Amino acid sequence: MLSVSIVICCHNSSQRLPGVLDHLACQEVPPGLSWEIVVIDNLSMDSTQQTAEEYWRRLRSLVPIRVVREDRLGAGFARFRGLSEAEKDIVSFVDDDNWVSPDWICRVSEIMQSHPEIGACGGRNEPVCGVEPPFWFQRFSGHYAVGAQFDKPGDVTQAGGFLYGAGLSVRRSAWLEILKSLERDHPWCHGRRGNQAA
Repeated sequence: MLSVSIVICCHNSSQRLPGVLDHLACQEVPPGLSWEIVVIDNLSMDSTQQTAEEYWRRLRSLVPIRVVREDRLGAGFARFRGLSEAEKDIVSFVDDDNWVSPDWICRVSEIMQSHPEIGACGGRNEPVCGVEPPFWFQRFSGHYAVGAQFDKPGDVTQAGGFLYGAGLSVRRSAWLEILKSLERDHPWCHGRRGNQAA
C-alpha cells in the first residue's frame, strides 16, 4: 500500500486541533500502511505547536507527528511547505477543522494505489454545525469546501474543474514533477492569509 502524509495547515489553531487529532487517532489502518502527521504552523500567535505535540502525546498514538514553522503567512505558502516536508507517497491535506472518517487514510492509499494515473483526488466534505447554519449557507457551501465537488467521479482536468484544498490528496511523485517546471520556490497564489481572504 502507498504510504500517506497527513498535512494539517494551521494558523492560530490551538482550539480546533484537538478535534482533528482525535479523528486521526481513530484511523483504522491495516498493518503495513505507513503514515505520519505533519503540522504546518503558519505564523501562529497562540499555542498551536504545543497543542499539537502535547495533545497527540496524550492520545498515545505511535504515529509520528512533526510540527514545522512556516513564517510566510498564507494558506498557499503553508500547503507548499507541507508538500516539501512530507515524506510519504501521498500527501493528504486535512484542515484544522476537518474531522475525517475512520477509513480516510486507508481509502486514500487504496484509491491512489489502484489508479496510478491519478495525480490528485478530492473527497466529499459534509458540514458539522454547532449552531443552525444561516439561510444562505447551502447556496454558498462550495466556497467553504462543503458538499460534492462534481456530480460524478472522473477526471476534472478536461472539465476545467478544481479540487477543494480541504481533503485534497496529492501523489508526491506528481508534485515533484510539477516542481521541476516552477521557476521559483513559491506557490502561484498565496491563498487565505490569517483571517483575510485570498
